[in-house]
Amino acid sequence: MDEPAPSVRSKGLFQREKKTLPKGSADPSNLQIVKKVGRQMGSYITLEKEFIARIVGTYTTRAEARKIFNAALVKIRDKAQPQSWEQISRRRHK
Repeated sequence: MDEPAPSVRSKGLFQREKKTLPKGSADPSNLQIVKKVGRQMGSYITLEKEFIARIVGTYTTRAEARKIFNAALVKIRDKAQPQSWEQISRRRHK
């Protein structure tokens, strides 16, 4: 019996088609997530850029400026107040 060459045997019986998206397109679900996060984080990102631009200098690196910015945010961020527990109606719609 003739055996096929190892490279032919390892490929399998059927050719597999690679599913590729056209260049310049993205998975729509990922794109929607990126847009949503971008809208939510836009003001935070601009604030961070302005802060870092002011702080970076001869004695402070960009990484140190980011650490200072994050530390300042932790200090000023308010924690959510605990809410009192309420019983939700158990009656179902008929």
